[in-house]
Amino acid sequence: MYHCHTCFYLVGCQQRTFDIIKEMPPLDRFAHEFLQSCKPEAALTAMADVIFADLQEADWKAVLQTLALHKKNGAELILLTEKSNVETLFNSKEVSDIWITPMSDAEVRFRFLKWQQTWKSNKDFWLTRQYLETAINSVPNLIWYKTKDGIHVKVNDSFCAASGKTREQVEGRDHFFVWDVDPNDPETDGNSCMESERITMESEETCVTEETVKTGAGMRIFTTYKSPLYDVDGSVMGTVGVGIDVTQERTYQQELMKQTQKVETIFTSLDCGILRYTVNGRRLIDVNEAALELLGYESQEELEANTFDMIVSSIVDEDKEKVAEFLTRSETECGGSIGFCVRHKDGEMRTIMCDAEHSEENGELICQWFLLNFT
Repeated sequence: MYHCHTCFYLVGCQQRTFDIIKEMPPLDRFAHEFLQSCKPEAALTAMADVIFADLQEADWKAVLQTLALHKKNGAELILLTEKSNVETLFNSKEVSDIWITPMSDAEVRFRFLKWQQTWKSNKDFWLTRQYLETAINSVPNLIWYKTKDGIHVKVNDSFCAASGKTREQVEGRDHFFVWDVDPNDPETDGNSCMESERITMESEETCVTEETVKTGAGMRIFTTYKSPLYDVDGSVMGTVGVGIDVTQERTYQQELMKQTQKVETIFTSLDCGILRYTVNGRRLIDVNEAALELLGYESQEELEANTFDMIVSSIVDEDKEKVAEFLTRSETECGGSIGFCVRHKDGEMRTIMCDAEHSEENGELICQWFLLNFT
């Protein structure tokens, strides 16, 4: 994806070596530009990404001093020198590599190709790191990487925002420090966090848990996905975690449960009988106590056992045909009203007024009866 323009500065009189370097083709996605002079020049030095400096026929200390002073940050400095100078140059922080001269043409080509491959690996690493950083820092989810001992080695921006700490404060520290919890308290979330990481590393599978954490925005609930990370030898070396904030969703669920319970309470306690069934298939969905009492049954199961095609057995025979016609008509016209009589098991007669309404739930047409006692 990337394209790398590399500027080389060739300093000195190693003309044959420099000619071979200039003849070497660039690798894919790379382009070469060459600057050259016999003595180091500050302006050319400052432009170079890579400097090849021949120290054989020069005051190499002065050459090295000039190049080190003017080269830009990140530029590589490769020295071509005799073996006798290596020990003196070995500890120089400015030197990236030392090529021992004289070298054959084949050796120059070999050394430069190896340098190209290393240069490309560094750029590939830079690209991969950019992929990772951009991806993890562009999402609202918390992302973290830990050692097998639970030490954070990398976190994303969302993690820092949630913890209220900088990346420098977080990386290198454990869960207890990051989230300001007491490691000696068995009730803290840190213990469940460590347990889920242990399970992840032992099972070598992704572990999904729900954890409550005290953040800068208060207590938050996270659904976490933790997966094992592997070392070079294939052993587990740590975990990577993703935390999705589901606090609002859990609040909605709790509120929905409360509302559902309220509706169920109202549904079961109403004096008005309510019965609901599917229009397609006429399958009974639910019925409240008032409807059961009006129709003469003690449970939904008993009502279902005595109902065929929504014709309830307790309806008196002379009204069953009328009710069957009403069912067909109301389902076509999406509602209506009818009165009919039922006979309970003890012989008691009830006159019932039924209003029918229709609604759609999850793509299915539902009929709802409202039953009132008109005896």
